[in-house]
Amino acid sequence: MEQALRRELDQGAAMIIWSSSSSSSSSRCVIFLLLLHTFATGLIEELFKWRTTIATALKPDSGEATPEHKDREMGEKEQQLKWALQTGDLDEVKAKLKTAEDVNRTLEGGRKPLHFAADFGQTEVVTFLLSMGADINAPDKHNLTPLFCACYEGHLSCVKVLLEKGANKDYVGPDGLTASQASESDAIKALFK
Repeated sequence: MEQALRRELDQGAAMIIWSSSSSSSSSRCVIFLLLLHTFATGLIEELFKWRTTIATALKPDSGEATPEHKDREMGEKEQQLKWALQTGDLDEVKAKLKTAEDVNRTLEGGRKPLHFAADFGQTEVVTFLLSMGADINAPDKHNLTPLFCACYEGHLSCVKVLLEKGANKDYVGPDGLTASQASESDAIKALFK
């Protein structure tokens, strides 16, 4: 009976510490493994001695987010923005990108919002981003412009809008080709003539 009660207390302590944690999932995995080790070795008294210190270290101070928490929150917001750009959710894109600075912000892979919209063929979003001052010729970390993204993926309507709005059709990408040369679509190649 004493052993069963001890196990329940051990599990309760683990849940208290676990639920108060605001660290990343990898840190939570480490904490979980440490707690499992504590249960297995019967060192729960030591854990109780340190529980306040552990919980304090894992929680943001006085309601303020830790840098790690801010990074995670920013990551979630960036993922939501990328999803809206990729799926063509124009209302969500408009809600998240309200200034020229916003539409030219750098996202994952050194890409701008225009890269993601062009890469996924979201012509309405591309048009909106350009109307907000998006840099039409901005290269990503691989030196690909939004025009290259649209050409590679065969998004005819996006290529057409980008060319009409002044995308540099002579820009040479990392493989030494222009966007029209890199495209496999005859319809897209015809737009460059």
